[in-house]
Amino acid sequence: MTDIVVLPSTLETHALTQNTVDEFINMYLNNLDIRATSKIKYTNYLKQFLEFLHAKKVLYPMRQDIIDFKEYLKSKELKDTTISSYLKAIKRLFEYLSTTHKYENVAFGVKQPVINKGFKKLALTAQQSKTLLFSIDKSSIIGKRDYAMICLILHTGLRLIELSRSNIDDIKNEGGNTLLYVQGKGRDSKDAFVILTNSVIFALNEYLNEREYEPSYPLFVSHTLKVKTKDIRLGVNMMSSIISHRLKEAGFDDEKITPHSLRHTAITLALLAGANLQEAQNLARHANMETTLIYAHNIDRLSNSAPEYKIEEILN
Repeated sequence: MTDIVVLPSTLETHALTQNTVDEFINMYLNNLDIRATSKIKYTNYLKQFLEFLHAKKVLYPMRQDIIDFKEYLKSKELKDTTISSYLKAIKRLFEYLSTTHKYENVAFGVKQPVINKGFKKLALTAQQSKTLLFSIDKSSIIGKRDYAMICLILHTGLRLIELSRSNIDDIKNEGGNTLLYVQGKGRDSKDAFVILTNSVIFALNEYLNEREYEPSYPLFVSHTLKVKTKDIRLGVNMMSSIISHRLKEAGFDDEKITPHSLRHTAITLALLAGANLQEAQNLARHANMETTLIYAHNIDRLSNSAPEYKIEEILN
């Protein structure tokens, strides 16, 4: 049988059948020191890969089977970033199986899609940001909430997940500053903070003064859904829907302008206002400076000193 993976004679050869796949996946995931949410994603990616193998009646996957799975994902018109996540999980599985002498690393050398490091979403200009804020009718508690939420993101660059996790008592006065402690991306505790400036504090107070709350309550809640007398925390999807609606109401009906654009806007405006790269990185809470450098690069490319303008000057 030519397609069976041959391992050293001292090792046991395992076929990735439906009877053994759970064992392999569990052994692999239990060996990883990652968050529970990441384990769930890895499990889903790997199970879909193994369902693909099962449909093809492949008991001993080879490199070509992984390439075929990559082409299958492409045929579903998934994003390159999504395909890359699938392949990352598969490659790490076979790396683990190889190092523990359970299966050959047949994923070695399989290429992942090349991901464009630039941003696919646009940032708003300072004037567009003002237009967005001014377009929100604050005569109702919902208007005050949406204004405060958008104002907070534009001034601090918070991610929606950070905003959703925030409680009222995460706001602290320290050293003459008003801070909001947040649980950042990939973090288990609220060990990072952003500074709340006067305009943000004013917007938050306008909103909170309309509410009945305890300090431990969520910072932003639904005012249409309730469980008995308790307000329901706004989740990421609901926040995204609210901000998308406000963007369209303000006239920004562009697929490249999304709720995440507000975070891009804050970081971009900070750099344009003179913040250095380290300051911008601290604001954005980027783990890697390279991510912050993308913002600086985009600003340079769109400036009046861009090469295209220099060519125009020479030729004319």
